[in-house]
Amino acid sequence: MKPHIKQPCLILCVQSQSCNRFFFLCTPFVTIVFNE
Repeated sequence: MKPHIKQPCLILCVQSQSCNRFFFLCTPFVTIVFNE
């Protein structure tokens, strides 16, 4: 629903190498996808 927040979140996760932490703050939906 909010691609604007999801897009930057993905970039931050890759750069910081902390998907679990960065993604959680961005969007719980993305966290599940990456966790799988």
